Amino acid sequence: MLAYATPERLPFRLKRLAVTEEQIDEWNLPTRPTKRSNSRACSFGSSVSVELDAIDPRRLRSLVERAIRKHMPKKRYDELMAQEERERQQIRKLVEELDIEEPDEARP
Repeated sequence: MLAYATPERLPFRLKRLAVTEEQIDEWNLPTRPTKRSNSRACSFGSSVSVELDAIDPRRLRSLVERAIRKHMPKKRYDELMAQEERERQQIRKLVEELDIEEPDEARP
């Protein structure tokens, strides 16, 4: 989808939300040396790397949610969250209605 979101077709700008230098320091994220054999290493601008999954998922989710809320009207955001919850409930109901037997671990 992003391939079609060029400035000529859809103006947008990217903002780094996670794994900033401040977060690495403040959250004491584990680092490792950047692999120089990686062809993208020269664009990192640092000799150390941090994996995104080093950030607690709840913290990462909160970062993304705040960024979305900043750029979306509250009413629209609330509508989308309500729709998401309805879809979750539908999925739970479907899963509960499935009568799946657990495999018998005693059988080979």
